[in-house]
Amino acid sequence: MNTDAAGSAVKQAEAVEGDGLLDQIVEQSRVAKSGAEHQRAKDIISELAREVMSGTVVVSDNLNRTLDARVAELDQMISEQLSAVMHAAEFKALESSWRGLHYLCEQTSTGA
Repeated sequence: MNTDAAGSAVKQAEAVEGDGLLDQIVEQSRVAKSGAEHQRAKDIISELAREVMSGTVVVSDNLNRTLDARVAELDQMISEQLSAVMHAAEFKALESSWRGLHYLCEQTSTGA
């Protein structure tokens, strides 16, 4: 991508991020009920627009397929991170301690 095309992509992304257009998109989609949700929705849509403009996300003719592919990528990333945590020695030791404590509490007679 040459510098003119890169500059054009940045300008287009900035245009998409314009407060008026993003506000309209969020309002019309009715996904936000509070101010914080409204801002979060704007941030998500803005990030998606940036990724589309930079080529990170390729938009297909079917928007559902594009979104499903992005969700699958995020799911894979989260799964890998969770797997790394769950298989870490420190986590296994902590889980073992908690399971032992739970077993002890369950097996202790309360005198009732």
